[in-house]
Amino acid sequence: MKPSRPSAEQIDRADLILHLWHHHALSRKGDKSRLKRGVYLKANGMHPQKISHILGINSRQLKRAQDEASLDIV
Repeated sequence: MKPSRPSAEQIDRADLILHLWHHHALSRKGDKSRLKRGVYLKANGMHPQKISHILGINSRQLKRAQDEASLDIV
């Protein structure tokens, strides 16, 4: 049996909730665009040391941002 497809309204609501969760999780961090970019680069396989050097954030900030972003998805 196939699972039912979500309606357009359900998808829009889910997108909005995900956006709000990410906004809330990263709003306490100050420069959220660098942290978002760091999490994105790490997800694409770049080494954390290289990300830290490029973006000017330390590995602890990057790990914390990654952990919070992954918790937001759950």
